This record gives sequence, C-alpha cells and structure tokens, in this order.
Amino acid sequence: MSEEIELKVKLVLTPELKELLSGSRVQIPPGPEKTVPGKLMIIGHEIILPRENGYEELANLVGKFAKLEEASEDASVFRMNQLSLWKAAEHYTTDEIIDFLKQHAKTPPKDSLKNWIARTMSVWGAFKIKSQDNFDVLEADPELLDRTLAIREVGQHIYKRISPTQARITQGHRGVLKQALLEQGFPVKDLGRYETFEPLQIDFKPDFKPYPDQEEALNEFLKYGAGTIIMPAGTGKTVIAVMITTKLKAPTLIITPKAEICEQFKNEFLTKTKVQVWKISVIHGGTTNKEIKPITITTYDSATGHIYDRLWKQQWGLIVFDEAQHVPAKIWSRTARLQAVRRLGLTATPVREDSQEKMIFSLIGPPVYDRGWLEMAEEGRIAKARCYEVLVDMPKSRWETYNRGTEWDKIVIASGNPAKLDVVEELLKKHENDQVLIIGFYLDGAYQIGKRFTIPVISGEMPINERHKYYEAFRKGELKRLVLTSVGEEGVDLPEANVAIEVAGLYGSRMKTSQRFGRILRPKEGEAIFYEVVSRGTVEQDFAERRLEFLLGKGYTFELIDFKKFQKEVEA
Repeated sequence: MSEEIELKVKLVLTPELKELLSGSRVQIPPGPEKTVPGKLMIIGHEIILPRENGYEELANLVGKFAKLEEASEDASVFRMNQLSLWKAAEHYTTDEIIDFLKQHAKTPPKDSLKNWIARTMSVWGAFKIKSQDNFDVLEADPELLDRTLAIREVGQHIYKRISPTQARITQGHRGVLKQALLEQGFPVKDLGRYETFEPLQIDFKPDFKPYPDQEEALNEFLKYGAGTIIMPAGTGKTVIAVMITTKLKAPTLIITPKAEICEQFKNEFLTKTKVQVWKISVIHGGTTNKEIKPITITTYDSATGHIYDRLWKQQWGLIVFDEAQHVPAKIWSRTARLQAVRRLGLTATPVREDSQEKMIFSLIGPPVYDRGWLEMAEEGRIAKARCYEVLVDMPKSRWETYNRGTEWDKIVIASGNPAKLDVVEELLKKHENDQVLIIGFYLDGAYQIGKRFTIPVISGEMPINERHKYYEAFRKGELKRLVLTSVGEEGVDLPEANVAIEVAGLYGSRMKTSQRFGRILRPKEGEAIFYEVVSRGTVEQDFAERRLEFLLGKGYTFELIDFKKFQKEVEA
C-alpha cells in the first residue's frame, strides 16, 4: 500500500483526544530556545495542533512546513504536501523538520513519514538553472537528467546536452522549462543571471526610517533576486517594494489588482525617495496618459490589455507582482518569458482556491520572507484584534423560497437576509464613536445598507476621484462610516478603521476574508474588532466556517454571538 495515501480527519476533539494531545512543557526548535506547553498529533501527513497556551508559537513553526487545512475553536489541522515541504527546503534541512516532529509529537513520526519528508524535500534543488557565457544551462545528477530529458514536454526546451550533468536551455525557454519540470514534480532552483539595465537615479529621502522587519525583508530578497514576501496587511509591503527598487536602482514595473493601489505605490515613491515625479507613470482605466516610464505602475487588467505589447517590450530591472495570489493566466505566460528579470511577489495571503500557488512558487519565486500575524501584533506592527461571528435568523417568509432554490439561489437569499440590517443598526449604535467599515460582496445589499443608514457606498460604479474623496474624508475622521464592495476590500489604505462588519462573504474564500480582516489591522491604539454576520442554519453558515478557518489558523479566536441575546443585552 502506498505510504502517500491521504488521510482525512474530522476536526472534532473528544475529551479523550484532548487529554491525549495535552503534554508537558517542551522546547521549540529551530530558533531561539523557549518553552511552550502542548504537543502535536500526527496522522498520515496531517498534524493536529490543539488550541492551548502556546498555540500561536507552535502554529507559526508548523506553518513553515505544512499548510493549514482546517481550524476550529479546539484545534487546527495542518497538512504536509509537496509545495509546503519545497518551501521549507529553502530555509530548513530535512533533519530539522524531522527533529521538530520528534520533539513535539505525542508519538514519534513513523519511518515511512520520515522517508517521505526526506524524499520530497530532496527534490528542491535537484534541478538548478545556472548561467554560462551567454546562455543558461539546466544542471542535475546524470541519471536524473537522462530520465527527465526523455520526457517530451521537458526535452523540447533543451538546445543540446553539453555534459553528463548539464544541458543547454533553448534561448528564451527558461521559464517554460521551469513550468514543464514543475508539472513533473520537480521545482527548479533558478540561480541564473539577471539581465543588466540602465541604472535609475533614485535615492532615499534623509528622513526615511524603515521598520527592522522591512530591512530584513529587503536583505532576504536581495540574496535571491526573485521571490515572494509574505507579511500581514498593514505592515508596509508597498514600502518594501519601493526600498528594493531604490536599492537596486532598477527600472521597475509594478502590477496591482486595483487603480487605488497604483496611486498608493506612487505616493510611497514620492514620500520615501527623491525620485522625480516625471519618472513615474500610473496607467489604469481611469488615466488618459499611457506613457511607459522608468517606474510604471499599472493594473493586471491594463497589463493584459491595450498596453500589453509596449509594456512587455520595455527593459525592466525589477517586476513587482502586488497581491501575487491574483496573477492571471496571461501574466503567467508573459512572466515565463521574463525569467532573467528580478521578480518580487507581495502578498498577505498566498492561498488560492485552485492549484495556482505552485505557479507563484515557480515563476515569481519561493517565499524569501514570511512573518506570522499574531507575532507582528505582539510587536505592535499590526493591531491586536477581537473577532465575532454573529448568527441571525432569516424571516420565516424567506425560508420557503430558500428551500426551493438552487445552491446559488440559497447563497444569494442567505447573504441578502434583511434581518442583517437590524444587526448592522445595533452594531453601529454600539460603535458610534469608532471608524467603521461595512463590507459586502453583493452590490444590491451594499446599496440597501447605504440607503438605510445614509452611508456612502464605494463601488466600481463610482468614479475613482470620488472614491478618493471619501477615503480621504474617512482618514481625516470627517466621515466615520463607509460601505465597501469588492473594489475597496483590499489594498486600500484606511489606517483609521478599527471596526469591520462583514455582511456578505464570497463562498468559502479564505483569501477574501483575510483581506477584509486586514482592513482594520493597521497599527493603532487599542484593539480592532471584526464581525462576520451570518444567516443561521443556511449554506452561508457552512461557507463562513470555511472562511474563518484561515484566521483561526493564524491564531485568532472567534466568539459566537446569538443576535437575539445580543439585542436583549443592548436593550437592558
């Protein structure tokens, strides 16, 4: 029987299992010596971690080599897979991972698991790309190279074999070869040279003082030249990109999901560096000047649209993929041809609901800097937060329509539950002195909230200049409420917001919920508060549990609120 059979466990901890998982104080390797309570249980490739004292530290370490699969108030389940172990192999040895499991698991890992971990991690670096003279070569063990080049999808990208351990790559095929090898289960360690470029005249302003973690991220990226920086929302990933451009003095292309984020990048360049404004171009649907300049900031839509050919013919020294989890297929195909250009991915949530995470790893680069959310909250770099799930009943009149509906109908009916407006009303009363963001996925519901409570609704239908006026009023405290749709739920910098009310989520998307949660994490006095308003007993409640798993896995806890009881408490 294959040792790679996947075992699924239901995340319910019985008293007996809780007792089994409990343990004495233990030390956490690798890293500084410290003691935390609690032990892990290993089932197949899954690691069950109880939510006890010290959970955050252990979860942060387990997350270095395993991917969060499920989370509840009792425990989290992480799964070791190819991608998670390849990521770990860049920073840890096989022995370090296995020793960690030996020390922290209730029972030692089986030999079959240790062999699988060693085999999987050994794949990272088995193939390397290096540069010789004016061409690139693929390097591997002779037998492995023989076997792999015999595969047509791989061999078609090779110009010729030049030694038992090396094969010359066909000009321009560096990226597509990496894709082909990844599909065969071999991530490539790309050590090839980067193209030279005409240096950009840019320096930091004398008063610019980055945070220590931003300096660390900069230095880690410069070691590799290509990779992804993973940090929570509100920690200044935009500033890190500006720092890298300035340090390299590289002509830079920055691609973002939304027009507002383009403007934020421009502002960071102008406030942190001495670069002349005429060297910066911002191109999106709302701009008329589409000129390509030494620093060009655009959206994914524009980069795949009318400026596509001009944009990609330019000689860039650095390409920045903001919110890298969004990179569309057409950008992937172009990125595959630009492997000799330094590439930086920025994200708080390197999770996708499809299989494209491997593409981030392969074509942009592996994680070079990754920080835990609660860890940074303890340091004061992001706000500490309390989270609540508010359950509200649907009116009886809607249940008949709900029960007859399709799956999609049920989602829409539950999300548009009119009783949610009463929840919003009570929460606005409770937080009348706070800066509140109300976030919804569906436009109709957002407009209903805006109309009932006389709150501006930020949507794609609103002109960009008008959106900026509302954002600025909110930042100044002149406006204390905003309703956001998808156009404003990520990347928009509203540091004053300290309360978020999510009234409608998108299916089970962990990425969307974490981005919405990130709107309130900018450093501030006191705690931030996040509410998820959910229709009780509907498919929305099922999806909500899936969305909240990401935040539970990051160490946050959710308190369940019954709206009926909440109303009585408010009245009392």
